[in-house]
Amino acid sequence: MSAKLIFKFKKNLLQIFQWSSANAVIDGKNTIKVPWTQETELLINEGHHRIQMSFPYMGSESGKASIEFNIRDEETFIITYKPPLTILTGGTILVETNN
Repeated sequence: MSAKLIFKFKKNLLQIFQWSSANAVIDGKNTIKVPWTQETELLINEGHHRIQMSFPYMGSESGKASIEFNIRDEETFIITYKPPLTILTGGTILVETNN
């Protein structure tokens, strides 16, 4: 068995034409793209994990935000990334459980 992560990328109206996707780095190894208009699901092993999210900007990553958590088998976490209003500050990650 495994646990599930559901990623969302939520922008405000001022950012609607910027950044078509965000990047999620899981445990410093695996990177997935999270498109703005759809949810991205990922199966993950239970245990302790770290996720960093950001968006690409001029060849680097901006709006970084990270979170660490423990997840058990058959749990589902919904992870929503909100980019900052300016590229010089960090974004926000919200985590909800869906059990």
